[in-house]
Amino acid sequence: MYYQSYKQIATNIHEISGSDNQSLSNYPNPFRDKTHIIIPQEFLKSGNPILFKIYDLSGKIVRTANYSGNDKIIISRNGLDPGIYFYSIEQENLISQNGKFIIE
Repeated sequence: MYYQSYKQIATNIHEISGSDNQSLSNYPNPFRDKTHIIIPQEFLKSGNPILFKIYDLSGKIVRTANYSGNDKIIISRNGLDPGIYFYSIEQENLISQNGKFIIE
């Protein structure tokens, strides 16, 4: 039997998980017109731009945007059909990918 050993690859990426105090949240949820996504403080410390992505249930990216300087992102429903969406924010070596919202 052939076994291949894998070495752990170290990266400088810090993932913010849902159990972390820095998890993503938004209000209102569900929403009809717009929702506010609260940016974790860890992302605001550097002042660098934040990449925001919205995914549909199939995993397809349906919207991307860059934000900076705000402690919340306001998402308008424009162009999004009713349903469940997931979102993520990324900044340099920080990734948080645990947000979900529902459009009525």
